[in-house]
Amino acid sequence: MLQSKALQKKVDELERLAVEIVERHWIWIVVIAWLLVSGWFMIEKWTDIRFFRLPDTDDNMRIMQVRALLHGQGWYDLRNYRMNPPFGASIHWSRVVDLPLAGLILGLRPFLGGAGAERWAVAIAPLLPYLLLLYSLALTARRLIHPLAYPLALLAIFFAGSTNGMFMPERIDHHGWQLALLALSMAGIADRNRIRGGLVLGITSALSLAIGLEMIIYLALAGAATVLFWVADAEEAQRLRAYAVSMSGGVALGFLLFASYDNRAAVCDALSPVFLSDALVAGALMYGLAWLTPCDAKRRLALAVGAGVLIAGFHAGTWPQCLQKPEHISPEAQQLWMSYVKEARPVYRHGWRIAMLIGALPITGAIGWGLLAWIRRRDAELLRKVVAVGSVGLVASLLLLWQTRTGPAAQMLSAVGAAGVVWFLFPLFFLFLGLAILRRLAWGGCGGRWHRRGWYGDDVPPAFEEWHRRMHAQPGGPAGTDTKS
Repeated sequence: MLQSKALQKKVDELERLAVEIVERHWIWIVVIAWLLVSGWFMIEKWTDIRFFRLPDTDDNMRIMQVRALLHGQGWYDLRNYRMNPPFGASIHWSRVVDLPLAGLILGLRPFLGGAGAERWAVAIAPLLPYLLLLYSLALTARRLIHPLAYPLALLAIFFAGSTNGMFMPERIDHHGWQLALLALSMAGIADRNRIRGGLVLGITSALSLAIGLEMIIYLALAGAATVLFWVADAEEAQRLRAYAVSMSGGVALGFLLFASYDNRAAVCDALSPVFLSDALVAGALMYGLAWLTPCDAKRRLALAVGAGVLIAGFHAGTWPQCLQKPEHISPEAQQLWMSYVKEARPVYRHGWRIAMLIGALPITGAIGWGLLAWIRRRDAELLRKVVAVGSVGLVASLLLLWQTRTGPAAQMLSAVGAAGVVWFLFPLFFLFLGLAILRRLAWGGCGGRWHRRGWYGDDVPPAFEEWHRRMHAQPGGPAGTDTKS
């Protein structure tokens, strides 16, 4: 008996130590998970690494852009002169994603030579934003679910095939960086520190727009959520002010540092004067809202709606050519070419197997966000953050019905929601299973020889006591409640 109690005490101590390690040293656990997954990615793609087999035409174009930069092409000259000679073809990218690739090549070249440096640079570069992605997901899960729930978010992203495909070695296009920045934006929304959260959201939004416009819908929703936070709570003026300054200032700086010569025209598919002016107008209006901050929530809502109408009217009136699809292709090209591009098709046109592979995690995530919102319904501030992040994920999931290319973002944004499902529902499943077994043993299963504390001694888990009380509540009150309480 004494040995059994001593063993139980030792097990309890080890359990407390494990929980403390998981909670306090979560950043190191994220780094270890990143190293393990990165090693696995390297093994999976070793043949491609060895033979420098880039998976996509965009990846090949990216390495050509980096080579041109390293061979002396101008910083703001993003034309590819191998296409449409002698004028070259304008590439609507920026130099942001070129920087880590170029840095790795220059750093590895003295040790591995030119070919070896490129081979390992394109293998390592996609894994760098993956660390930022894992860190951001873990941070969001800790802020919205529980400090111990982040390993479930890391486990969920392991099953996000479309998302992970953007971080595989050799996948050097810009989508991985945009997904990582979007994940950090969601962590900024979930931050209880209003100024820090606003700054993180603004800076990551500006960096993402400097890379490309693929995430602009989600970033616009995040900005709208920040305004609605302010509508619901006047104290959120600090967050709104920080976001307005960092977003508009960051976009202006990104335009000055990274916009190519061609993107200084009023083009609609890259950071250009079109979206620079939109960001500056939006930033000025949001800063004005934060400066005014009337006490009445209805007045704040009216001001927010007015600001939104002004921004939309400015964009439509000043840049009407950008109200259509950014590709600006003819109906003939849409019918003969774009409609056959796989990622531009709706998810339901890919067959049910592919649709399930892409949509399973977003569906699970949507359930999890709904469950998490219901659980956090009594905490108004936390509920707003859950609804904001969950709404961005839900929109990304719905956009799968438009184009499959939203799959990586939809899966990534669903990881925390899926973690919420596991965190809240699995313990209830085992709780009900344990209660059923205990009830069987205590009341008739073994002739009354066992009692409720038969398995746990005097340390019955409080949750078991609570659920036992609710299961045996007196009739007459609401379902599942005890009328005595």
